[in-house]
Amino acid sequence: MISVFPDAKIIQTHRDPIKTVPSFCSMCANLFEPLTTNFDKVFIGKHWSNKLTRALNHCMNISEQHPDNFLDLEFLNMIKDPIDEMKKIYEFIGESFGEKTEVAMEAWREENKHEMGAHKYSLEEYDLTESQINNNFAKYQQKYIN
Repeated sequence: MISVFPDAKIIQTHRDPIKTVPSFCSMCANLFEPLTTNFDKVFIGKHWSNKLTRALNHCMNISEQHPDNFLDLEFLNMIKDPIDEMKKIYEFIGESFGEKTEVAMEAWREENKHEMGAHKYSLEEYDLTESQINNNFAKYQQKYIN
């Protein structure tokens, strides 16, 4: 993408793969299960864990080659203080974050405080372990999580 759009601004949120991998597997399982008679959660776990490992390693390599194109944000900070994180995004893309913008965002947050249902998933249901995830994503975790 950067070779075609050298001024591209890429905003990447980071979350511990211990949480993201089974969550992603769960999303895929929910999409695939109604469409097949040969549904295999173990396959989904292995396939997507491997694919996500490769994808994140690729993103890290591109980010290291083009650091000015990337803004890295922690997922938990987006949840805890989204307005502060939005200020970082606006600064990164060269836009001003005025009082009117902040008031509008705060109003939207206040109006949209509805509770979301719990998304339940586990590593185990996809035959994955914390040690596998920690091993596969060690480079990513070292750079962004630990």
